[in-house]
Amino acid sequence: YMYSDNTRMNAGKEHKWVPQNYGVGKLTGEEAVNDGEMMWEKLVSQYPNIRMVVSGHVLNSGTGKLVSTGKHGNKVYQMLANYQMGVKGGNGYLRIVNIDTKKRKISVRTYSPYTGQYNTDTEHQFEFQEVDF
Repeated sequence: YMYSDNTRMNAGKEHKWVPQNYGVGKLTGEEAVNDGEMMWEKLVSQYPNIRMVVSGHVLNSGTGKLVSTGKHGNKVYQMLANYQMGVKGGNGYLRIVNIDTKKRKISVRTYSPYTGQYNTDTEHQFEFQEVDF
């Protein structure tokens, strides 16, 4: 769904790893595979109760984040977290998402139970502020 450049996966942007490149589905018509931008247009943006999308399996930095407004004015908080070998060393990293409705924020942290350490780089530890729940 998300790509590592903070945008949705899109075959038109020459993104690697788009589903169209895997040969697992048709490229056109009603049975065509959908990339992230297509999923946004056809599904995610259409419903006011969709607030968050979490995706993975994209290399490069293995991270990305984006806030977009759906058709009904709802904000959708989108993030990419991929901790495969080669991206963050395979240390069992986990993305911890804390939702605080009173403070209207979503806090994201990345932790490795293997090393016992948090990754505090800005792409691994951040907050979405003024969230309407």
